[in-house]
Amino acid sequence: MPRLGFALILTVLLLWGCRIGHGLDAGPPDGTGIKGTLVFHGEWPQETADIAVAVYKKLPQSMADFFSIAGWDTTVTLGTTRYEYMVPLEEPGNYEWIVVAWQPKGGFWNFSSLLGCHHVGSDSLPTPVEVRLGETAKGIDIHAYFDLVRGADLPDRDICTGFLPPLPGIPKPVGNTGRESGRPGAGR
Repeated sequence: MPRLGFALILTVLLLWGCRIGHGLDAGPPDGTGIKGTLVFHGEWPQETADIAVAVYKKLPQSMADFFSIAGWDTTVTLGTTRYEYMVPLEEPGNYEWIVVAWQPKGGFWNFSSLLGCHHVGSDSLPTPVEVRLGETAKGIDIHAYFDLVRGADLPDRDICTGFLPPLPGIPKPVGNTGRESGRPGAGR
């Protein structure tokens, strides 16, 4: 009988102990990241292989910077007019360049495949996004224009790439290059 009493007390203690908090909460269901809506404009090219959202901590200033991607989402549904994306990030911070890129079938991602970037209102450069630990920055919407991969000269091309140094495959920007904005890294 003493063993049964001991087992009963031990069971009660174990069950009660499972109700006590044990460390940090898991945080919001989305975790640390950036979330928004992609809005596609124009007809989808038949040769589309993939669409990706890429997030960079800093505006690229050299070829090597293009390989410093902080996070990405390559689960975009092809052929849609709107897509809710989510890019998980490993750390909080300020993210300066959130872009949408297009990949042709049998081809690679390249500098002329940018369809758009996150920018708000009359910003002449991409709009930075602040992400806090365990939180998801929401409403980071991006308009993506398929005419850009067909060579059209839209204002979004200048906003999204006008600050870049001369790189192969990026048409030379016309008009406002963001150099007069005074933002760090602009126009270098």
